[in-house]
Amino acid sequence: MRGYTLFALIAALLISCEGCREKKQYQQTDPQQIQEDLIQARRQVVLEEHADIEAYIREKGWSMTKTSTGIYYEIYEHGAGDSVRFNSIVALDFVSQLIDDTPLYSSDVDGPKVFSVGQSEAESGLHEVVLHMREGDKAHVVLPSHFAYGFTGDLDRIPPNSILVYDLTLSKVQ
Repeated sequence: MRGYTLFALIAALLISCEGCREKKQYQQTDPQQIQEDLIQARRQVVLEEHADIEAYIREKGWSMTKTSTGIYYEIYEHGAGDSVRFNSIVALDFVSQLIDDTPLYSSDVDGPKVFSVGQSEAESGLHEVVLHMREGDKAHVVLPSHFAYGFTGDLDRIPPNSILVYDLTLSKVQ
């Protein structure tokens, strides 16, 4: 009988404690709404980046062309070499920096950037820009973050969501 009484007492205690717990209510989130919110937030980031880029260009006094995708470039010295096409292999001598003029990489230290246009892992914005260039051209290029290293950066010197500025020389086209 004692065992039964003890069991009943413990059971009653547990049941009464269960009622004391605060019940958490979770709001169901709509995946479609989350996606729309993320798209809207990204659009806002793109608008802010373009405003920053245009202010930077004015400060530098550059006369740049903006592509239909939002990449800015200015060929400030024209070469006489071959034009670039998809699948061309190009070599770029370059200096890169953040939009706040923090230096990043340079072909003098890191070697030229060599890639097959439209086929390799170079920044997507560079693939687009070199299609407007010829061998020997020198250009200033400003890449919004989504045409550079995007959300992750390069996990070394380039922080996430960074606008990149290049001074390029298209040294070779094959």
